[in-house]
Amino acid sequence: MNDTTKILIRKADHDDLVFIDKWLTNQPSNIESLKGNWKLTQDMCRADDLWVYEDLQSNRPVAYFWGDLNTTESVIDIWCEYRAKGIGRRIVRFLEEKSRTKQNCLLMIECSPKSSAGFWERMGYKIVREDTCILAQKILRIEHGLPAAAEPVEIIVRFYPECIKWSTATKALREDKLTGSKRLDGSIQLSRQVGFFRPSQGDLAGEVVVAGKSIYKDKLKYESARSLGFVKCHAGFFIDVIEIHRSVGLE
Repeated sequence: MNDTTKILIRKADHDDLVFIDKWLTNQPSNIESLKGNWKLTQDMCRADDLWVYEDLQSNRPVAYFWGDLNTTESVIDIWCEYRAKGIGRRIVRFLEEKSRTKQNCLLMIECSPKSSAGFWERMGYKIVREDTCILAQKILRIEHGLPAAAEPVEIIVRFYPECIKWSTATKALREDKLTGSKRLDGSIQLSRQVGFFRPSQGDLAGEVVVAGKSIYKDKLKYESARSLGFVKCHAGFFIDVIEIHRSVGLE
């Protein structure tokens, strides 16, 4: 198999589930299996959220997956005979496009088995080792087209650990410099989505600077951050639009 092999990614049906169960059961003992998640996989099929990667030459599913890359509750498994042939890479790109469509730039999955960490690192993900698991994280670039005639506004968004509240010398975990454009309602559309991951301990804080003026610098779990436009998701927080006209409690 190579990159020109004809394939199909589609929703799974009952026949696929029976076939996948057989190859999971008969895999060599030295192959790490995800059969332990089989009940969840069956549930996903019933919920119409199980996908298969079909080889159109053999007309059979050679990989399956469910969930998405925005939570740690997902599975990607490939038949052992078809591994190391680029299938995992294609599935990940497919799932990344799903996340782009959902407008969520924060991708985070749990590396299980832990030996899969190398694959995710090769796919451009950052490996984060926590106490009980290994996570793979990536910030997907999601662009927003701005009107050509709009006057650009310089924006800086910084993300900090919560200790920024009592230690002003704390360095930012991430800083994004970008442009935005004012909308008729007074809000500012950013040229791209920006976000960052929740820390393993403590809360995530953020700062928004508009045209050189800091309009917010505090924890992102607060209502004032939500009113400003920050959205909380499973992996952390992101923002697309600065809702200056709706924000409250800003200094």
